[in-house]
Amino acid sequence: MHLSTLISTSLTLCVALVSAAPAARFVAPHRKRQVCYQDNALRGLENHNGQSFCAAYLAGSTTAVPTYIPARDATAPKVSSACSCLGAGTAYPSGSPTPSVGTGMWHAYGTGGPGKSYAYSPTATPGAYNTPPPDSAVAAAVKTTSTTSSTTKPASTSASTVKTTSTTSSTAKPASTSSSSAAASSPASPSGGGGGSTGTGKRGLAYNNGALTSAFSGNPKVSWGYNWGNSPSGLASGFEFIPTLWGTDARFTGPWSDAANKAISAGSKHLFSFNEPDLGAQSNLSPAAAAAGYKQYMNPFAGKAKLGAPSITNGAGTSPLMGIDWLSAFLTACSGCSIDFINIHWYDSATNIDYFKKHVQDAYKAGGGKPVWITEFEGSGTAAQKTAFLEAVIPWLDSQDYVERYAWFGVFDGNLVNGNSLSPLGKTYAS
Repeated sequence: MHLSTLISTSLTLCVALVSAAPAARFVAPHRKRQVCYQDNALRGLENHNGQSFCAAYLAGSTTAVPTYIPARDATAPKVSSACSCLGAGTAYPSGSPTPSVGTGMWHAYGTGGPGKSYAYSPTATPGAYNTPPPDSAVAAAVKTTSTTSSTTKPASTSASTVKTTSTTSSTAKPASTSSSSAAASSPASPSGGGGGSTGTGKRGLAYNNGALTSAFSGNPKVSWGYNWGNSPSGLASGFEFIPTLWGTDARFTGPWSDAANKAISAGSKHLFSFNEPDLGAQSNLSPAAAAAGYKQYMNPFAGKAKLGAPSITNGAGTSPLMGIDWLSAFLTACSGCSIDFINIHWYDSATNIDYFKKHVQDAYKAGGGKPVWITEFEGSGTAAQKTAFLEAVIPWLDSQDYVERYAWFGVFDGNLVNGNSLSPLGKTYAS
C-alpha cells in the first residue's frame, strides 16, 4: 500500500484473463512474485484468511462464494484464479516460479488489484499471509536472488536490507512492516528533484526509480511525483515531490517531521498520509487509529502544506470497512483534523470506465466537497484497452474542477516508460 532497488524474478500470469500483465506492486527484495488479474476477490480472501475456503473450492467440494467477495467479482474464473494465487496449504499457485530460498508457501503480500503481488516467504505458515520473514532470511535471500529489476509496490524490509540491494532498479510501492523500504528509512535530506513544479497540469508520476521520471521532463501537463516515501530519491527536477507518511509504525513516524519539513523547504506544497489503511496488507489502520495518527503527525503541518486524507482503495464492504465506507468513518472520527483533499486509488478493468468515474464521484461526495486526488489508478486489459481507457478518462478528469491531481500506476519500465523513453502508453498519458 517503493522506491529502492529490489530483486525480482520471472513474472507469470495467474490466469489467461489478460493478454498482458499489468505492473505488479511492490514486493520486498527477498520476495518473488506472481501477478494476478482480479482485485476485490483477492482482497476479500486476503482480509478474511480465505485459505480454507480456497482449499475446498479448488477441490470442487464447494461452489458457494463467501459474501465478503463482491458479487461482481464472484465469478468462477475470478474466484478460481484468486484461490490459485492465494495458495492452499503449502501448495504453490499454478505457474509459480520455483522458489530459490527455503521452503514454505506463497502468500498474499501487497495490495489487491490488477497486478496483485504475492510474496514468497521461507517462513510462511498457513494463515500468516502478511508476516514477513526475519531479517536473517531477508539478507540470505537478497544474496542469492539479486539479479533483475521489478515493477511493483513497496512492502517491508529493513533499512540494512535496502542498503545491501542497491544494485538493481525497482519500480514498486510500499506495503507494510519491518524497518521500511527506502522511502521510510531515508529521512536524510531529499535527493534528486523534488523542488517546486514547472508544470501546471494535474498529472503526476507514481514511481520507484526516480531516474525513469526524466522521460516526462519538460511536459507542462505533468507537475508532481511521489514514491510512497518521504524522500524524492532521484525524481527529475521540475516536478513537485510529495512526501508520504506511509503508516503509524515508529519507523515511519520517527523520521517524518524532519523529512516533511525538508521537503517543504525544498518546494513541496502537499503531504500525503497513510497508504491504503483499509487494506490489511498495506498500512492496515482502523478509522479511529488513523484519525489519532493523523492528528498527531499530520495536523502539525496545517498551514505549511496542504494535507491529504489517507489513500483508500476501491474495495467494498463494511466488515471490515473498506473504500468509501472506511473514508466516511475516518472523516467522522477525525473531527478537528486539517484535511485539504481526499486521496483515492482505483483498480479494475480498463473497460469499466463508468465504475471509475463513479468511484471518483462517490469520493467527492463522501469527502463533503473536498478536492479529490487519484494517486493510483490502473485499468487492466490489453494495450489497446488501456490506451482507450486513458483517452477516455484523462479529458474527463481534466474537466472536473474538483479533481485536483491524478497519477496512473505507474512510471515503471514496460508500463509508462520503456527504459528512459516514454512507452506508447506513456505517450498517451503525456499527451
